[in-house]
Amino acid sequence: MNRRALIKSASAALLAFGFDGCATSRIARKIATFPADARSPLKLSLVEASWDRVIRTTVGLRPHRDSGFVLRAEKLDEKLLVHNYGHGGSGMSLSWGTGYMAAETAAQHDQRLAAVIGCGVTGLTTARQLQRRGF
Repeated sequence: MNRRALIKSASAALLAFGFDGCATSRIARKIATFPADARSPLKLSLVEASWDRVIRTTVGLRPHRDSGFVLRAEKLDEKLLVHNYGHGGSGMSLSWGTGYMAAETAAQHDQRLAAVIGCGVTGLTTARQLQRRGF
């Protein structure tokens, strides 16, 4: 089979599969689809949920700094270390802005090599902002 014959056959098959969506009446669609009552029902176990099964209750708060996040630069020998942490539960909202600010701080340094330590949303957005600036 050559390539042209393969493309013709594949096109005809795709066209045939698409005709099912062209059915205008409900009866035609119902015949063409898998009957809902033919499926076997799922047998799920009941969840044993009660207050006596609770081991402990904790509050899901993110660690944060009352004074706000930290964004500052520090020189380590020839390297520039940019601290960008302490966002608490606002990391998702603040990440692009503080990532931008951290990348701007790093861009003032002559080196164009960067390492981001941290894989949370703040680290990922900071890494993306650094990539945009050629790091």
